[in-house]
Amino acid sequence: TADFWLAKTHYALHQLPQAVGELGAIARAGPTDYYAFRARHPLSLLCDSLSHFSPDTSANIDAARRWLDSITPLPARTLLPPDSQDLVRGAFLVSIGYSRIGQYFIDNIMLRNPENLGLPFDCALTYARCGQFFGANRLARKLVGRIPQQNRLQAPGAITALLYPSFYRACVDSNAARRKVSPALVTAIIRQESMFDPAALSPVGAIGLMQIMPATGALLARDLGGDFSPDSLYKAEFNIRYGTYYVQKLLDQFSGSAILMLASYNSGANNAEQWYALNKDDDEDMFVENIAFNETRDYVKKVLANYWMYEILEGQKTIP
Repeated sequence: TADFWLAKTHYALHQLPQAVGELGAIARAGPTDYYAFRARHPLSLLCDSLSHFSPDTSANIDAARRWLDSITPLPARTLLPPDSQDLVRGAFLVSIGYSRIGQYFIDNIMLRNPENLGLPFDCALTYARCGQFFGANRLARKLVGRIPQQNRLQAPGAITALLYPSFYRACVDSNAARRKVSPALVTAIIRQESMFDPAALSPVGAIGLMQIMPATGALLARDLGGDFSPDSLYKAEFNIRYGTYYVQKLLDQFSGSAILMLASYNSGANNAEQWYALNKDDDEDMFVENIAFNETRDYVKKVLANYWMYEILEGQKTIP
């Protein structure tokens, strides 16, 4: 945060060489981070090459494996027989729907083989092919955490697709089209709220992919019609239908502002309205920094970064 605001200060003071160097460092350090996206905006105004972010969108799995082998700091040792046995057990359990138990075996293998970058990649693919989307995304995040930071900008598309998946694509697209909401925004919320786990249950009782509170669901049901019960929020199709409608209602309430919609989604419309009244004259970056709740401020940043990344992957946007 401090580095971004230092760079933005230099930019505002027309100290452009310093600003370009600092913004470029931010854009390189974490290419999918909120501040990396925000750093690219002034870089684009200066026609700097780092403003253009084009992640690989190919899906060549063999090429991804070769790339992972090429950046492995130490040669990955061959799996020992106990590891191979656990891998088979874990993959089988995942394939028959016992993903949580299979996770126990797979996590133990990865703990014993931290230098093996191909292992979490292959295990994530196994989860995805079996329709266990939460496990696939969780392992993809573990994989990226093991990739040296200087190599993350060049990650092959097969890895990016696991880290930013479009699971439940048909359901998201149909509901987003009906509500005239960006499907990238809906998917970005799902990624942050539940990591694509339809069984997700928060400590305060929010349910499912888009983490809808039962009381909120009951209110939405009055508009949408039909029967409602809290258990229905565990069904992906039902949860996405209600969640997308809720996103539309909040966007309409806040004149299309994604920032205010997300702040309201996380902490309630009353808080979002108060923050707008206090800080409506701030620019976008300052407004986000002035969101009073730490959790909501971080939430807005993370979902916006997800949103911008999904839009880039869909070829809809280059600079937020």
